[in-house]
Amino acid sequence: MHKTRQFVLVVGLVLAACVLGILNSGGYRYGVSDQAFYLPAILQHLDASLFPRDRALLNAQDRFMLFDDLIARTVHITQLSIPSLFLMLFGLGSIVHFSASVALGRIWYRSWWTTAALVFLLTLRHRITRTGVNTLEGYLHPRMLAFAICTWALVAFFKGRTAASIGLVAVASTLHTTTALWFAIWIGVAIVIAERRWRWPLIGVGAVVAAVGVWSLWSGPMKEHLEYMDDSWLAVLNLKDYLFPTAWPVSAWLINLAYPVIVWVGYRARRSRSLVESREEAIVYGALV
Repeated sequence: MHKTRQFVLVVGLVLAACVLGILNSGGYRYGVSDQAFYLPAILQHLDASLFPRDRALLNAQDRFMLFDDLIARTVHITQLSIPSLFLMLFGLGSIVHFSASVALGRIWYRSWWTTAALVFLLTLRHRITRTGVNTLEGYLHPRMLAFAICTWALVAFFKGRTAASIGLVAVASTLHTTTALWFAIWIGVAIVIAERRWRWPLIGVGAVVAAVGVWSLWSGPMKEHLEYMDDSWLAVLNLKDYLFPTAWPVSAWLINLAYPVIVWVGYRARRSRSLVESREEAIVYGALV
């Protein structure tokens, strides 16, 4: 009976959070915002004759992720329409995200009320300071799918399932590379701190990846991206003021630099009350890195 009650609580909490998240995002929408890139990128895989003059622009980002290829293959195999598939993936992504949030809450907190407070706080959509990123989106975005999967990677890490944690981050990297990279650094550092048997293999892999990255930028395929932008390109990006941190106001720096301070103060407060969970110290240091 106890397990049945817990299952009902989890399902109810996740579904309520999904509904609140959608409402706080202004409702579900299709074909808006960043989908102006993702939809053409998918359609060109389904019909090679589309967008012949825009290939260079689409490929600039398309080559770094598999999301559009996977969606195109799924549409081709299942014969589902793209709007239907996007709606299904949006719902699935919301469930994965909020169920992972519940799982983290049950690891960190002793009360269901505290877990519910964490989950409902995560339904409050807001723009992250001086970025083009919102904490929630009212449409399907691969970043949100990758974030949801990586949140489960955090859960796997806390439960000692290191291989599963690494695998989930790898899966997320096929959907949105930069989101997965952020979690790879966070969880990777935590694993190096928490587990000796993974320490040197991960340090070795990290060193190889860093070396390949430096080579790629210095003399490899990414070398062309180190050129300075001329006035014409800067004019195109005139509204994207968040792309240039040197132009940020002091308030933006103070807000963003406050996050690690809050993480550290919260961790020290929990530690002083003997509330710190196993592996929590490692995950805090990973977050600070």
